[in-house]
Amino acid sequence: MPHPSELLPPQDYAAMAPRALTEPHAVAALPGALSHLNLAYATMIGWRPLRLDLHVPAGSPGPHPVVVYAHGGSFVGGIPALGPWTSLPVQGIAVASVAYRLAGEVPFPEPVEDLRAAIRWVRAAAPRFGLDPARVAGWGSSAGGYLMTMAALAGETALGREFGEHRDHSPMLSAVVDHYGLERVC
Repeated sequence: MPHPSELLPPQDYAAMAPRALTEPHAVAALPGALSHLNLAYATMIGWRPLRLDLHVPAGSPGPHPVVVYAHGGSFVGGIPALGPWTSLPVQGIAVASVAYRLAGEVPFPEPVEDLRAAIRWVRAAAPRFGLDPARVAGWGSSAGGYLMTMAALAGETALGREFGEHRDHSPMLSAVVDHYGLERVC
């Protein structure tokens, strides 16, 4: 039986609500950065919107290189605020810290497709946020390191159900950092 996302196009629910409620103003959450919290990077019929926090270096217009970060948490927990990336914006590197679906929500390789959707969103949103779409790297810790490495190795090839509003943008990465990722999953 086909998944509902294969039968219906994605809905842009944010377009139906006041923009001030769906994309609040940037906040100064980290030194040297403007933080755009809780941005929806992909929607899929039947699932909650997938969200990320985008931290852009303050004080220069860019375009800034970007690190797409996937948190650790043993595939069963974690949030975008976790991770060792918080010093990057003050060094001129934007960070998109991603929430992906966990093991209790979907089987592997669907979280890899979540990361690939986030990478495509970063490229699509580059002009709006002063990001450099040609310099997008991935970084993940623990389970996130494993998933980000899989996203990097997949290249243009989907491993699961590809989705998201920006499929016309590449999910390719310029570089990847596997921060204590799993060597193998049993």
